Amino acid sequence: MSDLSHKVNSGIGWVTGARFAIRGLGLLSTLVCARILTPGDYGLIALATSFIGLLDLATSFSFDVALIQKPDVRREHFDTVWTLNILLYCGVGTIVMASAPWVAGFYREPRLTGVLAWMALAFTITGFQNTAIVSFRRDLAFHKDSLLMVVQKVLGVAVTIPLAIWLRDYRALVAGQVVSSVASVAASYVAWPRMPRFRLEAARELFGFSIWLLLNNFLIFLRTRGFEFVIGKLSGAYALGVFNIAFEISNLPSSELVAPLNRVVLPVYAQLATRPAELRQEFGRLLQWIAMVALPLSVGIGAVAEPAVEVMLGPKWDRAIPLLTPLALTGAFTILTSNTGALLNALGQPRLILWVGIVQVGSLLPVIALGAWLGGLPGAAWALALHSLLLGFVIVYSVVLRATPVRLTDLLQAVWRPGFAVALMFPAVEVLHRFLAPQRDFASEAVALVAEVVTGAAVYIAVVSFLWRLSGRQEGPESALWRRLEVVRRYR
Repeated sequence: MSDLSHKVNSGIGWVTGARFAIRGLGLLSTLVCARILTPGDYGLIALATSFIGLLDLATSFSFDVALIQKPDVRREHFDTVWTLNILLYCGVGTIVMASAPWVAGFYREPRLTGVLAWMALAFTITGFQNTAIVSFRRDLAFHKDSLLMVVQKVLGVAVTIPLAIWLRDYRALVAGQVVSSVASVAASYVAWPRMPRFRLEAARELFGFSIWLLLNNFLIFLRTRGFEFVIGKLSGAYALGVFNIAFEISNLPSSELVAPLNRVVLPVYAQLATRPAELRQEFGRLLQWIAMVALPLSVGIGAVAEPAVEVMLGPKWDRAIPLLTPLALTGAFTILTSNTGALLNALGQPRLILWVGIVQVGSLLPVIALGAWLGGLPGAAWALALHSLLLGFVIVYSVVLRATPVRLTDLLQAVWRPGFAVALMFPAVEVLHRFLAPQRDFASEAVALVAEVVTGAAVYIAVVSFLWRLSGRQEGPESALWRRLEVVRRYR
């Protein structure tokens, strides 16, 4: 294994471990708070975050990507990014506070005025984060970057759960966001004590690269969160709260495995941009691991929808059950395209990402609105899944295969075994669920959940192992795991 591959694996390990710790804390917070708060409370926060997220696009120049991608970065680049972030975040925070009453009137939700004011404060505080910590990712020092993320989440959860128990409404979620913002800024200066300076010398140079990332981030926001505006306006805060929690649970593998991966692969791909053969090999290797690990997790969540909701959230969230399967499929397609953006950015092709995003966003909102109109929340969820397949996976890889060294054989080699295995795993779990027929009480649903998870895992592992042996034990995740098992047996 090359030194770079070793750093990649170490980085993925650190960042994935941090994300699992963060998600574990977040899941604990969700499980506790979901049984205390209502879907309406979560929907109210979703309405506020969707509006702030829309205005946040004015700050989404992804200057961190520019700092990582640029080979001759200097201190003035970091200082300029810090200065620009403060100006942009303060400006957007002020606009959010001023427009809060109008947004509350649009959604006919007067509580939004106060919620937006506090969340605007949290957003503004985030802009003061020390941008020098980008150096951790640029230098592949992912252990330091990971610790920063965990500290921020620990403090946020430590505030949210006690306040949820005390206040028993949405204010606990707002307070958690404010504390997380303060923690992230404070931790950034502890990790990198050097104080940045106000300067704008490198602004024009940074904007020349980042303007394309700004436009792409605008499209990413509409593609991943545009449904919040449609559902929030058509169905209200309660329905949006149900849809958002279902989306969060069903997309756990994509959000918690993809996010850390993308944090690692961009600087790696940037180093390999001038070596196409190595870049193709590294992309294919990582895609194999993504498909092998994340696909069964994502599809599996959809397969155990009913017992998962009953055990994790409780009966007041039953409306989320029919949403989990289509939203889990959405997450599966997202997983398979997860590191293509980093690949294209590393090759200096942000315009291609932009054009793909335009096609996706131009079709998404009408499709979601039509699905919601015809079939309510389940219709919107299935519309999102279909869109993710046709205008996500298919279009993205049609561009990647033409604009990068990656070939169709790399894609097929990575996905065919895990894809075939999950196609057999899903119906096996469905058959078992019908046989068990749990009665919508905690005990029987808990037994069903454990049995279905064990069965799904057994079917998936058995099918993948059989196909791997059938294909001549090709080098890949299976062979790496097999070698690890051999080492364990030898030590025994």
